[in-house]
Amino acid sequence: MKPLFVFSVVSSILLVACGSSGDGNNAVTQPEIGDNNFEGLLESSSSLDMGGNGDVFVSSSSNALMSSSSVNISSANIEVSPESVVRGVMTDSRDGKTYKIVSIGSQIWMAENLNYEVKDSYCYNNSVDSCAKYGRLYTWAAAVGKSEEECGQKKCGLIGEVRGVCPKGWHLPDSSEWDELYSAMGRKPYAMQAKDVAEWINATDAYGFSVLPAGSFLYVNDSFGLDDGTWAWFWSSTEGTDVSAYGWYVAVLAGGAGVSFGSKRNGNSVRCLSSLDAGENGSLFVSSSSNDLMSSSSVNNSNVIPAVSPESVVMGVMTDSRDGMTYKTVTIGSQTWMAENLRYYDGAYSYCYNNSSKCSYCFDDPGYDYDCAKYGRLYTWRAAMDACPSGWHLPSNDEWNALYSAMGNSPYVMQAKGVAKWPDATDAYGFSALPAGHYYSGGFSFVGVNVDFWSASEYNSIYANSWYLSASEARISYLDKNATDYGVSVRCVQNTI
Repeated sequence: MKPLFVFSVVSSILLVACGSSGDGNNAVTQPEIGDNNFEGLLESSSSLDMGGNGDVFVSSSSNALMSSSSVNISSANIEVSPESVVRGVMTDSRDGKTYKIVSIGSQIWMAENLNYEVKDSYCYNNSVDSCAKYGRLYTWAAAVGKSEEECGQKKCGLIGEVRGVCPKGWHLPDSSEWDELYSAMGRKPYAMQAKDVAEWINATDAYGFSVLPAGSFLYVNDSFGLDDGTWAWFWSSTEGTDVSAYGWYVAVLAGGAGVSFGSKRNGNSVRCLSSLDAGENGSLFVSSSSNDLMSSSSVNNSNVIPAVSPESVVMGVMTDSRDGMTYKTVTIGSQTWMAENLRYYDGAYSYCYNNSSKCSYCFDDPGYDYDCAKYGRLYTWRAAMDACPSGWHLPSNDEWNALYSAMGNSPYVMQAKGVAKWPDATDAYGFSALPAGHYYSGGFSFVGVNVDFWSASEYNSIYANSWYLSASEARISYLDKNATDYGVSVRCVQNTI
């Protein structure tokens, strides 16, 4: 039988599965696998209402407002109901191929194997029909977007999220992201498996992830194998040694599913993961008419998530009673925001030299120099939590997502015009984000390039969420996270009554 063959060649092809046996309901025993970025569940629903504006009033004369790391993969069960799954389709703009996609918990995955041709990728048995059904088989170097000379037989040292061979806005999942998916499925291998596969008699495909036994390319004898209908193997971006990397197996053999590792020179399948969480709606949009997702460069955002018309925006001004500084304000949908970065300085900078975590920065502290007048101050997260004026507060993840949805999920309408690095900015809503950069460990970086705004939502004991805006990468605007001792910008949103 083929299963006996697989284990007989484990030592030569470095394909070792670390998993449980039986019904697959027990947690997979995981190895320590280096740095993994376990992304948590981000909040995503709108929570604001403009039923009352507090002390904000519409002027009678104009449309204006006035106002006084190395980690072990978690084996915890975070099971998601199959009824909550959202299905859809995306288009790879590079070659026009379309893929089914599925939103499971906080993640959005391709529900089919990638079939984008690059060097060092293969169709099983060199059959185009096999590629059409099972996708291509990639060496690890090809999967992470590198050459065999760069990564095939030596450590790459890749850090953070790796787009690799995936389309723009998607990335090759690391091992912890695979494990998060498995936890969302209740750690049941049969829930991952496509139905109507002869050897996968218990398959339910409950979440529409639809794993198929695609086989592998085995470099050791330059041939294709593991094609007995029992085995699927997917690369992760998590590197192991000079010659091996981690992946995820799904099989009848060895009891189900789990983290595995294999030779970088083998050819295995790729599933891409959206670089936006399911709640962010940056490039994947929930249809108002059905439980479907749509993702394509041709999708008109305003046709999917109703955006607030720029013509309905109400501009105004507010005064911070603590220091007399005035700020432009803007009401967009049900929210009223400051349209400038906060500049309030309470003398906390001196505490920074005393190792206080509650401090804020300007480029030539202390005092209000030109940069602070233009870009506002940069606050640590703990300072930011207390920085807004009375009647205003630091926005949560929900409130940032609500703002972005109201703007039709377009980063360009958030950006101030006249910024060299932001050539497509329209500032259609008057939010006027400026690339203020950030402060960390005694230095200022990325002024004129990008900006982070703190969220009130804490990520964990070390990090807090922030809203990131840039023009320099595929994920131009999304919920990010920063260490709480970073100095980043603050926009305040008005309290509701």
